[in-house]
Amino acid sequence: MGATGPTGATGPAGAVGPAGAKGDKGDTGATGPTGATGPAGAVGPAGAKGDTGAAGPTGATGPAGAVGPAGAKGDKGDTGAAGPTGATGPAGAVGPAGATGPAGPAGAAGPTGATGATGPVGATGPAGPQGPTGAAGPQGPQGPSGTQGLYGDGSAGAFNVGVGQTVDLTSASAASMLPSGFNLQFTTINIAGTLRVPSGTVLRSTGDITVSGRIDVDPGAEDVGNGEAPTGVARTAATNYNGGAGLTSFQGAQVRRVQSASGGAGARIYAGAGGGAGGGALLLASRSNIRIVTGANINASGQDGVSTAVTNVSVVGTGGGGGGIVLVAAKGNITLGGTIRVQGGNGSNGYDGNGGSGEGGGGGGGGGIVHFISSTAPSVTGSVVTAGGAAGANDLGVNSAAPGGGGGGSGGNGGNGGGTVPTTTTIVNPSAGTGGYFLQTIAPEPESLLGL
Repeated sequence: MGATGPTGATGPAGAVGPAGAKGDKGDTGATGPTGATGPAGAVGPAGAKGDTGAAGPTGATGPAGAVGPAGAKGDKGDTGAAGPTGATGPAGAVGPAGATGPAGPAGAAGPTGATGATGPVGATGPAGPQGPTGAAGPQGPQGPSGTQGLYGDGSAGAFNVGVGQTVDLTSASAASMLPSGFNLQFTTINIAGTLRVPSGTVLRSTGDITVSGRIDVDPGAEDVGNGEAPTGVARTAATNYNGGAGLTSFQGAQVRRVQSASGGAGARIYAGAGGGAGGGALLLASRSNIRIVTGANINASGQDGVSTAVTNVSVVGTGGGGGGIVLVAAKGNITLGGTIRVQGGNGSNGYDGNGGSGEGGGGGGGGGIVHFISSTAPSVTGSVVTAGGAAGANDLGVNSAAPGGGGGGSGGNGGNGGGTVPTTTTIVNPSAGTGGYFLQTIAPEPESLLGL
């Protein structure tokens, strides 16, 4: 075969001739230059598939020719190898929900979740019918007596008056001297110094009460003239001759509450005279023990009458005040080694300052009442003074004497005043008051007797 000549110009497409018989495979010629792309000829019938020739060398890629019209679809070629997976495209829009399928079988129960917060309390429902009465339980222990309040609740703490100290609860600043103001309910009480209290004072303690110093109780009832003297606990008042009538021992035992006016006042006839106030009252109450030790003193005596001598003036005597009341109540023991005084006050003397008719002296006050109430017999080695007060003296004139004031009553009778007995011409001396009472009562629950 000779060398390939230059490509001639492309002529018009001729009519497609019949397919010739397949010739022998010729040698591969050298690749000539790519000619211009001619117009696409009509598609001839497919010739029989020739044998595959040996692959010639790849020629240089010519310029892309114009795209001819699409040829008829050839036979399906063999499936090519799978190409690489393309990148994931964006998610499509969510389609409408399909119809609900039938319920599947119940799955196994999951673990219990954490307890949620408690919801608000619902409205109270109507009361249900009353159930049957249950069987009685065993009896509980005996509770404290309702009268245990006599001893207080101890809410004021401990009350102490030290040696050499004076606490005056009759003063305007009394509340500031106490642990808890006017609350007198202590855990313990210890009086080693001097305690001064007004008549009608009640000191309560859940623990022991110990007195090794002194307690002075101020007088209570007092005659200011222009009428009968205050009676206190006595049955009658003292007058300008008669002494106040005191109590019987049985009546005295019923005095279980203290009051400001206790011992009856002595009669004060002369306006300028003084004294004669009745003794005051004090209650000591302990749920434990009370000890009034050797050397200790509690004084609630009536006052002595006082008559001041005035020149050219006649002054009749004033009656002495009735003795006071001291109640000592302990759930435990009472021990007395010291002294308690509730004696009546002395009457004062008459004074004839003008040299005319005489003046009668005052009568003595009746003795007071001391009452121990405890669950065991008290131990008493000290002393209790309940004597009546002494009488004053007349100052007689030429022929008669104006009667002096009678003494105040209490446990004992007040003495009569001296001078001329009313409605008579008889002149008598004033008389002393009679003694009061030291009473002791043993009871398992002292608080029940006092009823406070």
